[in-house]
Amino acid sequence: MKVVYSLRSDLEKDPARVLETQALTLNDARPMLGLKGSRGLFGSAEWWSNVESGVIDVAYVTGVIKELYVAGQERLDHPNEFELTLDDGGVRSEGILVDDPGLISEYVPGRRVRIKYAYDELKCPLPDGRPQYLDFVLEIAIEE
Repeated sequence: MKVVYSLRSDLEKDPARVLETQALTLNDARPMLGLKGSRGLFGSAEWWSNVESGVIDVAYVTGVIKELYVAGQERLDHPNEFELTLDDGGVRSEGILVDDPGLISEYVPGRRVRIKYAYDELKCPLPDGRPQYLDFVLEIAIEE
């Protein structure tokens, strides 16, 4: 499988995203917005270490690309979403993410895809008090 997207690479290209996310985590005036930060500030060395060691939960989703489409109201000349038929028979939609625009062509119906997610806790719990998590796409790999 060929890795077409890596969050680590994406964040290296956009350090402002990391700083903005971390600032919201650290903003006590917004107690219900942002990540909790109890396992490291998003994108920090501690955060990545906790992703790699399993302190931050990681999960994989695998399946076959069913179709590509344009989601939202933007007028795009290429698809920005894809539908995935999961190995368990379920269906999931995900945004088309790439490290390089030339890699969009790797998204082809019928190809297998593997998506790696990390789940980081949000400041705002669920209504019943249980923790709520945000999933981050860490990596997308597509069959060559």
